[in-house]
Amino acid sequence: MPCPQPLSLRPPQDRVYTFTDGRSAFYLGSTHSQSSTAHHGWNVAETHFLYDYRIIAGGQPLDRGAAREIVFQPQLLRRSYPCGITETFFLVDGENAFCVELSGSFKSAEFELFTAANSEKISYGAQRYIFIAGKMLGARVSKTDGGARLTVAVSDDKSLAQAIISRVERNAAALLESRTRRIAHTAGPCAFSCSGEKINDALSWSRISLDSLVMRGGMTGIWAGLPWFNNFWGRDTFISLPGAALVNGDFKTAREMLLNFAARRLPDAGSLWHGRIPNVITGGKAYYNTADANGWFVLSALKYLRYRGDEGFAREIFPAVSLAIEGPLSKGVGADFLLRHGDAETWMDAAGADGPWTPRGNRAVEIQALWHGALLAGAEIALRLEEREKSVKWKLLAGEVRKSFAKLFIRPEGGLFDHINADDTPDSQLRPNQIFAAVIGAGCGLPSVIPRELAENTARIVAEKLTFPYGVLSLSPDDENFHPWHEHETYRHKDEAYHNGAIWTWLAGAVIEALCAHGQSGLAFDLFAEEARQIMEDGCLGGFSELVEPFARPGQARPRPCGAVNQAWSLAEFQRSFAESFAGWRPFAGKNSVELAPSLPPQLDYLAARLPLGEMTFELAVERAGSKIIVALECQECEREVSVSCSNAWFSGIISPSGKKLCFEYEAAPPAAEKWRFARPVFNPNWKSLRPY
Repeated sequence: MPCPQPLSLRPPQDRVYTFTDGRSAFYLGSTHSQSSTAHHGWNVAETHFLYDYRIIAGGQPLDRGAAREIVFQPQLLRRSYPCGITETFFLVDGENAFCVELSGSFKSAEFELFTAANSEKISYGAQRYIFIAGKMLGARVSKTDGGARLTVAVSDDKSLAQAIISRVERNAAALLESRTRRIAHTAGPCAFSCSGEKINDALSWSRISLDSLVMRGGMTGIWAGLPWFNNFWGRDTFISLPGAALVNGDFKTAREMLLNFAARRLPDAGSLWHGRIPNVITGGKAYYNTADANGWFVLSALKYLRYRGDEGFAREIFPAVSLAIEGPLSKGVGADFLLRHGDAETWMDAAGADGPWTPRGNRAVEIQALWHGALLAGAEIALRLEEREKSVKWKLLAGEVRKSFAKLFIRPEGGLFDHINADDTPDSQLRPNQIFAAVIGAGCGLPSVIPRELAENTARIVAEKLTFPYGVLSLSPDDENFHPWHEHETYRHKDEAYHNGAIWTWLAGAVIEALCAHGQSGLAFDLFAEEARQIMEDGCLGGFSELVEPFARPGQARPRPCGAVNQAWSLAEFQRSFAESFAGWRPFAGKNSVELAPSLPPQLDYLAARLPLGEMTFELAVERAGSKIIVALECQECEREVSVSCSNAWFSGIISPSGKKLCFEYEAAPPAAEKWRFARPVFNPNWKSLRPY
């Protein structure tokens, strides 16, 4: 997939942007203003070195707000000023360095660097070296044929920083070209498109932004989000892995991430966290304070096998899979076979001085759905390896989990309780986590922890009570503890609102999956299209925010994005939604088979995707023709017979080296008997969060 079309902005637009070098560094800036927060600037290996820089040409500072045009590409940002000066900014791959190049007509040029300690002005031919956090930050301004170049580097000492700057100055053009090629190549060999052009732009940019968070410095992993989460989180990694690596066939990256976390599992048999996959790996250390990373890890391992069919990997990963199940079995499972955990060991983990803001111990609904899914996924992997005793044991345990789940979690008024307290009483707050009980396992061909009828009821409740047209709420607005704004520092710390109202963009992936599974593809696409709009028009250029505030602030037209400006699992779920929910791709490489279950929404005339099965790549096209849906699947480099089935059409067929294409059609499903609707945003001035303590 080539790099997407550049994004162009003119004043008064002002948006943030991020770049990474694919290893350990990132830069966060604003297109039309100087840095406004301490989180902006340049960060290398989890150390913040620089807040911003300013250009002074001919003795006058260049005003970013006056820049007549900003052009943003995956590899660089370019500003054009009314005075005729053009500024080009880019990170240098693999050198812990960045460049700012000036071209145009100017008599002199200076650069002012803003660090935590002070600011430094550097003019033609000058250089500065600043000791920061045990490292040496170096900067030099050199003349070029077109004007001037600022080169900034960081290394262990002055001589190494000088050497980096010299290399970059000599090879700046080649380094930028290499960066451009690297981004274009690693953006992914599989392409998605549809009849909605704005959707296509978002699909392209989200893929690029997601790949920018896949880092390969020290170990291969996915940064959870920028600017705060430039490290590797277990749950975030394995929620993100399908959309970040599997649907585009980047199996090498997926394999490395799975094995990297497997190698860091907690082996201490005396610990209550025995067998856990790390919650976070940061600063070279692993921390294990999460109950859900294991479930996402085991399910990701099975999904990798479904996509790739790498039986050697199955044997390599199995000890970690086994420990991820047996460790909790020995330490954290009660008489009801459900997994116990602490108040802040789910993804709703924000805590303050007085403890968790959203305590969800000791049996959260999604933790039990993940536990059930992990048992079934582990049983399938065990069976592949003829570990029959473990396979049978884990399947039987999954059955016991289903029984206890049915006994404890079903709400009399419909849907599921969010969690069960330590005293066995259910929590009455209405939250979206129940949606995972309806979908976990489906992408791997496994049954969910609840039957289909209850899954449909749960999906409808989440859609109609917890989903606004622009995202999924973390708490029902009918709850007195609901927060309409994430940041309301006059009365509340923002972490209090973090999981008590704020829209989490990654949750849309599970909601879209459930809606498509229950005949509501049109509603699913409404949410997907709104996500695409947010990616292209709001917040970070080409990125996707961690959160959206539930309600617009007074005087604002839309709710604003907040939290991390670019979040991996949000981008990944957007990608996965297209491939697995709308295109309906269900590969099973171990059996050389594909099951198709496309959900072409009424808003689209067609969709197309290039998708992997093992080492083969398939071209899928789904098109509407009157009352019929026409499906074409082709593999030009088919290596063996692949069986293809489509549950929508009761169709089955074979693609083989001699017959590389299948086409079939079926009657489009009639409109759902009852169309579901998203919740209507209604502001309540009486929420407790709007009053002082």
